[in-house]
Amino acid sequence: MTALAVACRVSPANNDRGEDDMTVDVTAPEIDAAEFAKLDQGTQRLFKWQYHLASGFYTKLFELIFKADKTNRARLARGFPKEVEAANNYKTVSGWWPDLQERILGPEGRGS
Repeated sequence: MTALAVACRVSPANNDRGEDDMTVDVTAPEIDAAEFAKLDQGTQRLFKWQYHLASGFYTKLFELIFKADKTNRARLARGFPKEVEAANNYKTVSGWWPDLQERILGPEGRGS
């Protein structure tokens, strides 16, 4: 297992010390790197998004995909087919997300 790590910004609203911003280290759950590497890029990006590890671009993209109506989601799929497919699987395929979590995080990560 390998740990994913990220540094993130905390907004002033979430900062109880009244500072403008602060950097905190967040360590994601340990992952099975070999299993993660087998995923297509869209699923990898969705997984990172779900654990707040995606870049700003992909964070906004997944927010947009999940908010888009059917017509606009189809338009997004022209440019980002794997990301839209992963989002559709997440949203509509029963058991897809828990099964993915178990593959990548092991049985202890399922349902997190």
